[in-house]
Amino acid sequence: AVGEYDILSTPKSKALLATRRYLSGIATDEECKLRRDMLAMKTEDLRLVADIIDEVAEKASLVIVGAKEHLDAMKSSDFKVIKI
Repeated sequence: AVGEYDILSTPKSKALLATRRYLSGIATDEECKLRRDMLAMKTEDLRLVADIIDEVAEKASLVIVGAKEHLDAMKSSDFKVIKI
């Protein structure tokens, strides 16, 4: 997951990404925390919610698992956020 999220990039693509994050209001420390959280996740962490994720995946077309502050940001959109 981290490899897809934090891909190798050229200086130009890093600048474009930094600009996109700035314009989106995403702070660097938020990005660092997200990356640290992803790296700290253990298999057991996902196993604890695997059945719930499977059930939601069967009933929904989109499932997002993430940190509370990131999911809270989604509440302003059309997504329904369910705490598990």
